[in-house]
Amino acid sequence: AGTRGVRSIAANITSAATQFLNGLTEPQRATASYAITDPEYLRWHWTTTSGFPRNGLVLRDMDAAQRELALALLRASISEAGFQKSIDIIQLQPEVGGDPENYYVTVFGTPGDPTWSWRFEGHHLSRRFTIAGDKITITPFFHGVWPTVSEAGKVIMQREEWAARELVRSLDAT
Repeated sequence: AGTRGVRSIAANITSAATQFLNGLTEPQRATASYAITDPEYLRWHWTTTSGFPRNGLVLRDMDAAQRELALALLRASISEAGFQKSIDIIQLQPEVGGDPENYYVTVFGTPGDPTWSWRFEGHHLSRRFTIAGDKITITPFFHGVWPTVSEAGKVIMQREEWAARELVRSLDAT
């Protein structure tokens, strides 16, 4: 995507974040919102929320329309393949003793400010998007699954698994 494409993506993310925040009650908005300078901005993890407590607004505390807005924000921020992979990771949670509604959405700053950010995070899925003008940074970033094949036979990260095998096999003994 050229500069125009990145500007369009940044604008779409900003719009989706604004719609998400506008769809929340005032107490929910307060739970989901932090200043971009808050130390919370630097916290991240990919493990279970019992092992690393999260801050922000958890999907479980959103009604159906609010969850749709949260997922629309995620969809606006990544490719369709990335979005589907995120949904697959979330849907795998019951198989690993997790909760598919235990993912947190946190907004840092105000969408449309010169620099603002947002985070989607829970078990095996952690993504933080920072928008500075028309530049978008997606870091830290983590996708993971275990098991690699669901009980229904769905393979969630086959491309990444094969790339890892190729990398390991390319190494010599030293």
